[in-house]
Amino acid sequence: MNKLILAAAASLLAANLALAQTVAAPAAKKAPSEKQVQQQARMKSCNQDAGEKKLKGAERKKFMSGCLKADKPAEAKPADAAKPALAAPAKPAGNK
Repeated sequence: MNKLILAAAASLLAANLALAQTVAAPAAKKAPSEKQVQQQARMKSCNQDAGEKKLKGAERKKFMSGCLKADKPAEAKPADAAKPALAAPAKPAGNK
């Protein structure tokens, strides 16, 4: 009987200690950047288009990928503009 009372008292003490701990308030979320807002708008638009077309699975994934890439502004791709154009392949010198 004493062990039962001792166990009950220990569990009540442990419960009180657990409740006494304070949880830190979550930090306030910062506002999304302009890039994030634009990306969210693209996602919403592409997702709506995919839903209207009733795309599922791999077809939807492929559509969403292409849609999100197509909607990016041109100034976001400065690395592509710096690439030189590929030269035409050389003709074989064997037959003249």
